[in-house]
Amino acid sequence: MNFTFGIVTNGDDYKRLGDMLLSIHSQNIDQYEIIVVGGDPNKLMEVDIRADKSVYIPFPEQICPSGWITKKKNIITARAVYENVVYSHDYLEFQKDWYKNFVEFGNDWDVCMNAIQNIHGQRFRDWVTWDDPILGRGIELPYNDESRIKNQYISGTYWVAKRRFMLFNPLDEDYSRATEYEDVEWSLRVREKAKIKMNKHSIVKHSKISREEHCTDRGYIGSIL
Repeated sequence: MNFTFGIVTNGDDYKRLGDMLLSIHSQNIDQYEIIVVGGDPNKLMEVDIRADKSVYIPFPEQICPSGWITKKKNIITARAVYENVVYSHDYLEFQKDWYKNFVEFGNDWDVCMNAIQNIHGQRFRDWVTWDDPILGRGIELPYNDESRIKNQYISGTYWVAKRRFMLFNPLDEDYSRATEYEDVEWSLRVREKAKIKMNKHSIVKHSKISREEHCTDRGYIGSIL
């Protein structure tokens, strides 16, 4: 099972990015690549990107002060070599046996979510409702509950997808972040046609405190376990 790890960054913390890359290298994956998009190329020289496994793509950050995340992620899709593509921001680390558990989980999906933990090891909006008519918005579902996929949200912080699916379902580069979140728009657009699965055994964890960790304005308010 092969993977392209696509990481978007603005380069504000290169040690954190370096730790993330090391967490990927430590998985002992036979065939993989890492694509890093964004940041200062001079500062990236300080990061162990392992040239034989990594591609760095510079990005003109000044053209979009809030971060043209959709463009960066679509670049990852276009440049990816392998069929399984991880889309991630630069503040996550892949936990022990992430790859081993993915191999055991299998390949039968278009979009695959994993367990996401915040820096304290607690769940962080990884398998949640968005517009469920009964539960409402932002409820963390049991990982084995697949009954509400058509009313769920796929976190833009991190997800895994088949490259072919992403080529036919790219993120909207013209979407206005001032009015809505681009991951919500994409989730609502693809969830009716994608085969979406949850692999709870492959875990990623935040390496910093998220500004949204204690925020409830997007509805991340509770769980049912």
